[in-house]
Amino acid sequence: MRVTPRQFATSPVTERTRGAVESKLKNESFDVVYDINAREKEDILPVLSSLPNLDQYILCSSAGVYKKSDLMPHFEVDETDPQSRHKGKLNMESHLESVGANFTSVRPVYIYGPLNYNPVEEWFFHRIAAGRPIPVPGNGKQITQLGTR
Repeated sequence: MRVTPRQFATSPVTERTRGAVESKLKNESFDVVYDINAREKEDILPVLSSLPNLDQYILCSSAGVYKKSDLMPHFEVDETDPQSRHKGKLNMESHLESVGANFTSVRPVYIYGPLNYNPVEEWFFHRIAAGRPIPVPGNGKQITQLGTR
């Protein structure tokens, strides 16, 4: 298997136009795409049209797509919220399903690292650096995860 990293944009919200993506994928062939920047259905369309023989599309979605619930942890079959601020992620998943793409949607809770547009993890890191406890809601058994980009 050949692994070739490709970056379509330097930011999740810029440079990811159909023409820019298609020009970077021109004359390329890949078995798998792991997409960590797409936020809307329009972001994945040029990838799909440029790579018609793609075997697997791995999409970085968000746990924010789930409908608010006190039952944790979430499972793939749990109800989603089509009005969540991550509805674009749901639209991408729906589109991939509707075109019969073989895809995997990963739904992490927190993403941190360079170009993070929503640094919610800073709150945790500031408390840890200050030697303060991290309050956990409910019975204290809630699970969370951090992923880096």
